[in-house]
Amino acid sequence: MQQLNTSYTKYINLNLHRTGHLFEYAFKAKHIETDEQLLHVSRYIHLNPLLARLVDTIDAYEWSSYPEYLGRRTRQFIKSDDILAHFSDPSAYEQFVLDQIEYAFLLKKAEHNKHGEDGIYL
Repeated sequence: MQQLNTSYTKYINLNLHRTGHLFEYAFKAKHIETDEQLLHVSRYIHLNPLLARLVDTIDAYEWSSYPEYLGRRTRQFIKSDDILAHFSDPSAYEQFVLDQIEYAFLLKKAEHNKHGEDGIYL
């Protein structure tokens, strides 16, 4: 990711005759070590468009793989088996994701307040 970010930044800076960073924060990666972490990361990714207020409902973001996980849409390159193997059916995964929405908004609000930003998310 660092190499991709560096190459992209150089390309943009060269073509737009500018200098400096394009991205506010450095890319961070964390190794996923357990199945529990994998499930939570999957849920986190699927909730992101909603938490960012890009959409009003979790399944409205067109670039999300969430509908594939629920069997509502099929794309050949989505491999949801590793995640769905931990649930009795896709609706159980859906409930796993939906059960966390309110808590995720509270965490986001706390994060913004920690940085001195005001925001009402609920």
